[in-house]
Amino acid sequence: MVISEAMAARVPVAVSDACGAAAHVNAEAGEVVKLDMHVQQWVYAVSRQLARTRAPPSFAREWNVVVREFAAIYNNVDKEVK
Repeated sequence: MVISEAMAARVPVAVSDACGAAAHVNAEAGEVVKLDMHVQQWVYAVSRQLARTRAPPSFAREWNVVVREFAAIYNNVDKEVK
């Protein structure tokens, strides 16, 4: 689930070939690394994907902003119910 969420958010991923989601990871979405590869190959794969990471889209917001917005919604609903 986390892999598909990352790809949906256009965050590059590095997964093993033993992972069920590996079949869905293409060169645009990330990289598939053989599970039995040396740890250094994994480090290189993750480093390559981190280098590709773009800035968050303009609609992305910090968690504290989202929490305040949801708190305001729940407070309004609570007032209407009372």
